[in-house]
Amino acid sequence: MHVCLSRITMEEAKEVHASLRKAAGIFKLIEHNFNPKLTERPKEAGDLDPRVISAYLTQCTAEAQEGGIFCHL
Repeated sequence: MHVCLSRITMEEAKEVHASLRKAAGIFKLIEHNFNPKLTERPKEAGDLDPRVISAYLTQCTAEAQEGGIFCHL
């Protein structure tokens, strides 16, 4: 899906970037602080599976970096 950048204001782009960075921080917190304390093993491929959390963290970070590139063009 392609987004027409001319329809996105700089303020909106900054808000999206900040939200993605915050989301990445939340996933990092879950990955390092909460998942190790679970008393039961997370369901494989479920939302708390360490691999899935890692994928969410990577996706948010990559999207934020991509958005940051577009903000500087």
